[in-house]
Amino acid sequence: DVPDHTLAGWGFLINRRLKSLICIACQVVVLPSAVPKHISHSHKDARINVKKDVLEAIVIEEELSRSFPQIPSSPQVEYEGLARVWGHHCPECPMMLSRP
Repeated sequence: DVPDHTLAGWGFLINRRLKSLICIACQVVVLPSAVPKHISHSHKDARINVKKDVLEAIVIEEELSRSFPQIPSSPQVEYEGLARVWGHHCPECPMMLSRP
């Protein structure tokens, strides 16, 4: 998390090895641009309001990636905060799906 624990309050953490945001509940990488939509779609009952300017400042300060990390298929490595699943990345949007 960041020093003021903003990300934890939103339900996210940073995987510094991947330079990516991780949704704690879903255990998935969420692109910075998709954080507000992810929360409103997947966690609407939480009623969390993400301040986009604060999120952007965190992305810049922490040098987070704005795209999905390139994870090698071999050797297979597990990353803290992520559930291990096989899936597909949509070529037209920032979604990862566990089935085609």
